[in-house]
Amino acid sequence: MDKLIEIGFDEKEIQSMMELNPYVIEENDIAILIDILSILNCNQEEIKNIVITNPLYLSRDKEDIVSLINKFISLGVRTFNILFDSNPYLLNLDVNDIDDFINNHHYSLSEALDVIESNPFCFDEM
Repeated sequence: MDKLIEIGFDEKEIQSMMELNPYVIEENDIAILIDILSILNCNQEEIKNIVITNPLYLSRDKEDIVSLINKFISLGVRTFNILFDSNPYLLNLDVNDIDDFINNHHYSLSEALDVIESNPFCFDEM
């Protein structure tokens, strides 16, 4: 939890996240997940919002997150900080979820990107 404290989380926020997600992974993996958000140009405020809103992110496998990000890159996403800050739950998706979304709606890649960026709840509608 040191990494969370380092970026400004207080004990109450950490406790609340732990209650919502008892499967939080090891400290080293948390640091990697936070660093991934930093690499994607998320500032500390955005990271805090993402993790508080979606504490399930702290139990994700880093390889799955990297695959997800690569999928978003293939769609043309360039502003990950805005995308994930506006919809932190996108970080719960797997590559297959995105593929299913595109295929079920018969979207082109550019259409899928437009929908994902403009409608943060588009995956809830599946």
